[in-house]
Amino acid sequence: ANWFIGGSWIMMMALDINTRIDTEEELLISRYGDQYRDYMTGTGRIFPNL
Repeated sequence: ANWFIGGSWIMMMALDINTRIDTEEELLISRYGDQYRDYMTGTGRIFPNL
């Protein structure tokens, strides 16, 4: 049962992080517009491009 709880927790955290990223990206696009869209094309969504 612990594997189920652990897997459920990971899924819930992934959904929370994805929702938070979406919200922050909307805010940054509304604030900076095309400048931020250009930045997004060269930057990873979760991890930076190394």
